[in-house]
Amino acid sequence: MGTCSSTKKEEKAWLQAIVEHNKQRIAEKLQKKKQKEARAAEIAKRVEGVQPIWDKAEIDALTGDRLKDHVKVFINAGALNLSHIKSSATQPQRRAAIKEAIDLYHNREWMLQPGFQNPEGVIIDEDESGNDEDSDTEILEGYDEASGSENEWVDEED
Repeated sequence: MGTCSSTKKEEKAWLQAIVEHNKQRIAEKLQKKKQKEARAAEIAKRVEGVQPIWDKAEIDALTGDRLKDHVKVFINAGALNLSHIKSSATQPQRRAAIKEAIDLYHNREWMLQPGFQNPEGVIIDEDESGNDEDSDTEILEGYDEASGSENEWVDEED
């Protein structure tokens, strides 16, 4: 019966080793999570102070983190075409996407979010962002439903 007690001791030691290993893995994961959150906060703080560059020649001169920051700035500013850009994208892909976002902005296919600087150097306020709901009422102010042509519509049957 001596072998039975030694087997129990070995099993207990083995289970204790598993528990210690799992505790170590959990601690490593928590440490990596804290590092990742700190890095994300650092990047967000850095990007927060950057205003979009609207000159395509200046975009061509951007490299590294400045180029990545401008991709994030344009995404935060409301550019719709940059949602497909991944972190693994190459610099030429990033530059092309930013240039496309600039062209789309000039074609009025997206509007700047409040707090960003437009190409004329004016920082957009919430009132100027184009997102206010009263703009529809201004357009339809003189419209009268009773005298509209929809009431006068008659189907002609031949």
